[in-house]
Amino acid sequence: MLVRKVAEVAGTLPETYDEFAKISQVLQAEAVKRFIEIFRSEKWRRTGIIYWNLTDGWPISCESVVDYFGIRKLAFYFMRRAYEPIYLMLKKDGEKMTLVASNDTQSDEEISFKVTDVASGAVLCEGKGLSKANEVTALAPVVLPARDTFAFIEWTVGGKRYSSHYFADVTGCDMEKYLLCLKKCGYDEFEGF
Repeated sequence: MLVRKVAEVAGTLPETYDEFAKISQVLQAEAVKRFIEIFRSEKWRRTGIIYWNLTDGWPISCESVVDYFGIRKLAFYFMRRAYEPIYLMLKKDGEKMTLVASNDTQSDEEISFKVTDVASGAVLCEGKGLSKANEVTALAPVVLPARDTFAFIEWTVGGKRYSSHYFADVTGCDMEKYLLCLKKCGYDEFEGF
């Protein structure tokens, strides 16, 4: 299945193992992040997710986020950001996109936020809002200019800056453009390459 998905994303099977590994890590990282976001954005309807396969017990290709040799995969970093106590994400409802805050703390928090199209630099939305304690709070509608928009989400809580991103679907995307956007955000956290 992985070979098929990598070939689908790349348009053909990559010529080197490193290219194959990078694309497979992107697929895994985006999938893990998306699963966490689905559960977090629907808090109290779905009440949590624990990703159990953190490390490999032997040196194989696996869905763990840290390999047998202790090398962290891209999914490790995506997951670490997605589990922040107050986390902002884009939630799709039909054709509408909404920036929401998932607050797993016991206090209401003032936040400031900005969503940017990484490729063009255009600000898609920005503002301030109140993230309610132990709830998911809708903050602002967001219109993505295109299906392949790579959106960078930044927010500040209590003077500390956080960030994440949104990308609709890596299937059929321009992988070079995607990887360039990852780099611009500082998210090209590929270890061992």
